[in-house]
Amino acid sequence: MIRINSYLHRTVLSDLIRRWMYHEVYPADADLITRLINFNHAYVSRYLHLFTERILQEFYPYGFNRRYISRKGELKDALVAHPPCRNPRIDELILNY
Repeated sequence: MIRINSYLHRTVLSDLIRRWMYHEVYPADADLITRLINFNHAYVSRYLHLFTERILQEFYPYGFNRRYISRKGELKDALVAHPPCRNPRIDELILNY
């Protein structure tokens, strides 16, 4: 089953996708999915940076630099370059990366 976890209305979107998998498409679905995706984008783009800054302040109480990335690999590279903490397991993961 497909699970949509990053959307605010994930239950509604998941139900819609489940119906589509069983060929139960309703005429209003196109409008519904457009509204859900547009609302999610508008909401997330407005508040994600605030949410992220609050979390990162816990790990980096002395401040941090904001850097925009477009790929998951760039995030991994940044985490490997400056891990917030170290232990033998983290060192092993970094070595294997």
